[in-house]
Amino acid sequence: MNLVVTNAPGPPQPLYLADAKLLELFPMMPVMGNLTLVVAVLSYAGQLNLTTVADHDYCADLEIFTHGVRRTLDDLTRSRHTPAPC
Repeated sequence: MNLVVTNAPGPPQPLYLADAKLLELFPMMPVMGNLTLVVAVLSYAGQLNLTTVADHDYCADLEIFTHGVRRTLDDLTRSRHTPAPC
């Protein structure tokens, strides 16, 4: 598997266009060349959004990967809400 991961900081404050607030912003990177999996992470106005794009023909374990990412993010969310021991 060939993989690329990017983490780009986005604007910390909300953006507007013609008085309409941009609610969410998701990164997108194409799968090209010999890449089989691309993970893009982008922060925006207090959010952290993650997008995964894969070549289904060459990335057979994509469901295992996405399950692991979801489980890890859930664990991080739970740990954030658990008070640290004194």
